[in-house]
Amino acid sequence: MTRHLFCSGAPSWTFAYDGTNTPMIGLATITAWDAQTGGTQITDLLAADGTTPISYVQSADGSGDDQLGQIPAFYGPDDVVQLWLSANDGPRVLATASDLDLMVADTSAAIASFSSDLSTFENTFGEVNGVATLDGDGLIAASQRWDPTMTVSDCVDASVASPATGDVLIYQSGTSKWTNTHDSSWTSLSWASGFQSHSHPGESPSNPRYRVARDGRTVYLRGAVERTDGPELLPTSGGHRTGNSVVVATLPSGVRPSRHQMFSVGSQYINSQSSIRMEIYETTGDVELWASGTHHPTWASIDCIYYLD
Repeated sequence: MTRHLFCSGAPSWTFAYDGTNTPMIGLATITAWDAQTGGTQITDLLAADGTTPISYVQSADGSGDDQLGQIPAFYGPDDVVQLWLSANDGPRVLATASDLDLMVADTSAAIASFSSDLSTFENTFGEVNGVATLDGDGLIAASQRWDPTMTVSDCVDASVASPATGDVLIYQSGTSKWTNTHDSSWTSLSWASGFQSHSHPGESPSNPRYRVARDGRTVYLRGAVERTDGPELLPTSGGHRTGNSVVVATLPSGVRPSRHQMFSVGSQYINSQSSIRMEIYETTGDVELWASGTHHPTWASIDCIYYLD
């Protein structure tokens, strides 16, 4: 926004008509208004220095640089180019900002510069790196299309399966690596000593494995576990538990959750149903099963989904 300067062009004066003569008078109070009659007085003004707030000005008394009766320059409100001025509450006279001619000159120069730039711009139609032209099908002309010289083999940390699967590679600026648009393949996970994959009769064992989703933060964990040396998954004595938790697997660094995770998991019990939960520790990657009640499960699932961040 811009404040415009008033009464700074050809001198503006205040006169007093006595019926015969109209002598100039000084120290007349000049107020600004937004209408010729009625309206509202405008008091958001600045002195000629552009910083001192004022609500009105007074005509000169002849003692300074201005002549008697001359109205000093002042700045109006932002973006206002016309004011109605009144001397000593007399009739109002329309005053136009005296710097408008400078604005017109600047605008004319800007228009001329723009016209020159536009002419230069138009001369690039159809040229390489210039303004594109369209063919009869509404497509960019072949001569102006980008002709890539880079091939997939040029991509860092990128590879294509044989035969190619048609996957799209996306460059991750945060890691400076290329990633595939589909989920990663399943990666096998080892059970801790003393445990093995559980399987129902006639079915393949549910081996432990994990995969990272295409978003790079969602992890899927699968598997079902049982003991290798007995029917009950957790340590027992006389049918009752002596320990209530076991670590059945450990996740490698890079696929451990960002914070401690806890899940309720499916399981099979020898006698009455008790509850069992799984916890995953973010620092060690340990996958730990906890059981409650007096009877222990024979096997349990570790299926779950968690996030890396």
